[in-house]
Amino acid sequence: MRQIVYKGIDSVLHLKKIIEEYSVETVFLITGKQSYVSCGAENKMNEILANFKIERFWDFSENPKIADFYRGLTKFKNSGAQVIIAIGGGSVLDMAKLIRRFSESNIEMLNIVTDATEALESKVPLIAIPTTAGSGSEATHFAVVYINNVKHSIAHKSMLPDIVVIDPQFALNLNSKMAAISGADAFCQAIESYWSVNATNESKQYARRAIKLIINNLPVFVQHPTIQSSLNMVEAAHLAGKAINISKTTAPHAISYPMTAYYGIPHGQAVSLTLVDFLLYNFFVTEHDNVDRRGIDYVKGTFNELLEILNVKDIFQAKFQIEHFFQSIGLVLDFSNSTISTVQDIESILTNISMERLANNPRIVSYDIVKKILLSKFVLKNEIENNRSNYLDCYKNLDS
Repeated sequence: MRQIVYKGIDSVLHLKKIIEEYSVETVFLITGKQSYVSCGAENKMNEILANFKIERFWDFSENPKIADFYRGLTKFKNSGAQVIIAIGGGSVLDMAKLIRRFSESNIEMLNIVTDATEALESKVPLIAIPTTAGSGSEATHFAVVYINNVKHSIAHKSMLPDIVVIDPQFALNLNSKMAAISGADAFCQAIESYWSVNATNESKQYARRAIKLIINNLPVFVQHPTIQSSLNMVEAAHLAGKAINISKTTAPHAISYPMTAYYGIPHGQAVSLTLVDFLLYNFFVTEHDNVDRRGIDYVKGTFNELLEILNVKDIFQAKFQIEHFFQSIGLVLDFSNSTISTVQDIESILTNISMERLANNPRIVSYDIVKKILLSKFVLKNEIENNRSNYLDCYKNLDS
């Protein structure tokens, strides 16, 4: 399916004509709770959708749970709507993609995990309008849902939205914390996509462009947002989404999900916590623990390309540049601001890692390796090894 994308300031104004072309009477509108108002979307949508009947669904968790999905699907079926419009962050877009995917399914018989590939494809158009510069969900064919606090990624080609509207005016209204968290998620997506075992030349091109845009724009977007920085960040997030739509994410994302589900750490913050650790760990991949079918030389070349993209001389400089980048937007890179405080908490995270995403990492990752990385988050930065070679050696030998 070819996705149609409208980009730019006031691109949302295309929406009325788009809906009219579908001969729509009723719109199923999926939004956030407060964010729909705070980002300025409510006023715009009220104006654009004034001549249509609206059935709005907004009462669901920030990280959608299975019960939320079933309520939304039931409401959609009862609405008789001819089009779904989702306007919001990643959770809003994911919810819309799930509802559209299973809109032809019998709710009483539905198992969302096992039926993902077998469900009848819906003819209901899906229009996605991201309001954060982060998730890239509008560009992917998968969505996240939590079942008993366990993250499940539901994937199917028909889950890719038909039409995307990327208007920077909505992201411009994000508060600084949300801008930082969302932007960090996009940055981690792009970095992970670049080193993923599923990366292609196409996905690398998307990821490369996203990384450069985010480095050059996210600090300004967080601290002193401008329409230009917002325009660049929503473009970067979309590119990162296109990249992971091909490559998927890897270890940092795999580990982040239980941090969010069980300890309430915002997703972008949770992913950022281990990105640098896996940059170092993966950089020292060997023939013995490489899992990329293209071989060790390809993987080593990929990391040299990443150093070039980051405009650094070596991996040690890359580590400090990314750490400084995250800190400049207000992110904390240890557990000091979280409720993760014991070894038992670490064990809980280990038990709930997404093995599906972990399998995309270019270097074998064991539970012991993840445990060592997570335990290091209890240590203050200035207590970590001061000697450069010793610090790097600990990542070379992390599995010993």
